[in-house]
Amino acid sequence: TVETLARFIDQRFYELNNLKKIDQQLVRSVESCRLDLRRFDVKFTANSSRPYFLGHEREDVVKHRQEFVKYFIEREQHFYTITNDAVPQWRIPTTAPTILLCHDESTYKCGKITAKRWIMPDNAPFYSKDRGRSIMCSDLLVMHPSGPFFSLTEKEYSEALKTYPN
Repeated sequence: TVETLARFIDQRFYELNNLKKIDQQLVRSVESCRLDLRRFDVKFTANSSRPYFLGHEREDVVKHRQEFVKYFIEREQHFYTITNDAVPQWRIPTTAPTILLCHDESTYKCGKITAKRWIMPDNAPFYSKDRGRSIMCSDLLVMHPSGPFFSLTEKEYSEALKTYPN
C-alpha cells in the first residue's frame, strides 16, 4: 500500500542518513507518495497476468530464445542426442563432439500470493510470488550416454499436455 511505501521511505531515510527519528511525522507523507505514484502512472491493480504464466513473454526474450534454438539446431551433428523412438537410443555425434550441460533450478514456495500489487505501465518486473519459506531444488543435467535421460510415460505426457496445452 501507499502507507507501506511511505513508512519504507521514512525508515530508509533515517538509516541512510544515520539519524534518530524523534517524532511520528513521515519524511515523505502518504499523500505525497500517492501523488508520486500517480505521476509515474503506477496503479494498485489485481495481481493477474503475472510473468510466471505461459504466453506472457517480452519480445526480446522471444527473439533471444529463437536465436538460441537456431544456434543449436544448426550444430546438431556435434551433440549427443536421443532418438524419438519407442525405446530411445543415444545418437553419437558425427563430428567433433560437444557435450551439453544444463543447470536447472526450481523454487517451491509456500505461503499466500498477494491479491494486488503496484504495476507501472508497460513494465511487469519479476517479484516474489508469495510470502513464507521456500525450497530450491537444483540439478546439473549432462547430455551424454554416461548419464540418464529424462522421459515421460504416456500417462505422464497426457497429464502434462492438460496443464501445458501449447
